[in-house]
Amino acid sequence: MKQRIAAILLTALALISIQQPILGYTISQSDLDAIRRNHPFYDPNASCSSSGSSSTNTGESDSEPNGPGKLFIIGDSIGSGLIGPLGTELGANWSVTGDTRVGRPLSEGITVAKSAPEGLKNAQYILVVLGTNPDNKMTQAGINEMLSAITTNNSTAKIFWLRINVTREDLVANATSFNGLLSSTSGITALDNSSILAGDGVHPSNYTELAKSIASNISSGSSNQGNTGSQSSNPCGPCPINGLSGVLPVEGENAERAFKFFLSVGYTPEWAAGIVGNMIAESGVEPQRLQNTASGVITPASEAVNSKLGWGLVQWTPARKIIESVGVDKADDMGVQLDFLYKQLEGQTSAYNEKSAGDKLKQTTTVDDAAKIFMTKYERPKDQSPAAQEKRAALARGVYDKYSGVSSPTGGGNTSTSSCGGSGGGGVATVDGFTFPLKTTKGVITKGNEVGAKWCDGNFPTTNCHHDYEAGDIMVPAGTIVIAAKEGTVIRAKNSAGSCGSSVQIRDSSGQVYYYTHMANNSVPVTEGQQVSAGTVLGSVSANQHCNSSPHLHFDMPALPLSSRPSCSGAACNSYSFLDVQPILVKSYQALPE
Repeated sequence: MKQRIAAILLTALALISIQQPILGYTISQSDLDAIRRNHPFYDPNASCSSSGSSSTNTGESDSEPNGPGKLFIIGDSIGSGLIGPLGTELGANWSVTGDTRVGRPLSEGITVAKSAPEGLKNAQYILVVLGTNPDNKMTQAGINEMLSAITTNNSTAKIFWLRINVTREDLVANATSFNGLLSSTSGITALDNSSILAGDGVHPSNYTELAKSIASNISSGSSNQGNTGSQSSNPCGPCPINGLSGVLPVEGENAERAFKFFLSVGYTPEWAAGIVGNMIAESGVEPQRLQNTASGVITPASEAVNSKLGWGLVQWTPARKIIESVGVDKADDMGVQLDFLYKQLEGQTSAYNEKSAGDKLKQTTTVDDAAKIFMTKYERPKDQSPAAQEKRAALARGVYDKYSGVSSPTGGGNTSTSSCGGSGGGGVATVDGFTFPLKTTKGVITKGNEVGAKWCDGNFPTTNCHHDYEAGDIMVPAGTIVIAAKEGTVIRAKNSAGSCGSSVQIRDSSGQVYYYTHMANNSVPVTEGQQVSAGTVLGSVSANQHCNSSPHLHFDMPALPLSSRPSCSGAACNSYSFLDVQPILVKSYQALPE
């Protein structure tokens, strides 16, 4: 203990001697540097070199588990099965204990955390393995309650949460929605769970392999973010883009979390990037930032509530708009702020409704337009000049380029009729006058959706592989953009909050009908009677509205002389005649970019 105190004193003296700022909260110098580099008010003339400096953080809560460590697991039967294998993988110097029970739901896990078992209080690392057994706590509020229970009894431990991996039909919808919440929650590291499942579609077939993946993440202090791809960092600060004086501050963790959150609720990558680009301009994506304060300065909700200034991710003005709406005790949380913003845009708030802005946003098809509409219809800053709008569009393009995996087109215009490339997290492919009904890539299709389900099990036969009648179920991640396969007139356009999602029917000039469903509620921008061209955006694949399956687009074509799509599902559709869509789907899929 004396040695530790001496080390702290020496560190403090060293900081004073080199005239470093002494902050009122714990943060490493490398983290402070990163904050300064990655916000829009930092010097835009910062140079970009091939390397940057870093410093070592000696704080106990941030130390990496290279030596002896203590891991505590709160979990269900999967958590029980991981205790032994994790102990083996982490090594003899580690203590791996837990409180687990077969069939445990999240609500019971919260009770365990609140009871403050000794293992939890003394742990350096806490792993939560809950959510497979659904209950009414599988919400953002439930996740926040668990985090609060843990941090109340152990404020320094690093918290990991294992994503749910199931294929059992009655569990998939809850799992997909819950995983989306985990990805956007601050204070936890969500771990990928891509283990091969046993025959029950719930439990891992090999706990040792899953333990290896988890141990690797814990021992390296980094998270395997699943389908997000590798993320590179820019250690040398922001650089101007496209000749603008603005910077591209998209390295921060919060920007990625916000982007993923809006994908998880069914927003297109363009809409998500437009929103986050505006957040960067407004707050640097810092949930506790008060207007006119520097980046990194935290103003909690309790201090901001009576301020007339803007506060939070989108600088709600006055601050009480968000704080009084969600509660002063919850308003600091990034996930709560994102949820409130989403509900504003969807018209689901009792006060400060912004559905008009949300509807305008959903009519956009490009990153630039999404950013400018969100700025002028939602943010409504004093300066709405073309130059100001372009700066926000540039920030949004930076977000899109970093997190969607493709480059965004600059400027306005609808790119939906491009033969390949473009926006929406992929490309558009047209073969023999038929456009593949998703804006995506071959890589996304072959990888499947969040739970590993794949179109035709990844075999892509040229004959029907649908479970009942002639149709196509194309498994892709939630948020993937759905586009029109042919030009025509929209004869049905239904946004729905139901379990099977939103749908669109289009009839071409020959009378042929094209049917698209399982899209997210409020993601459909087209209206009945509207004339659309091939490639027009119709909506986005829903995270949890897929008839108790997993995220996918259902596409079918009722045979003539049917003039609209029959109201049927499953085996009941065998009473009607449908065209075999598999050959043209496969042919157009093969023309997609890699």
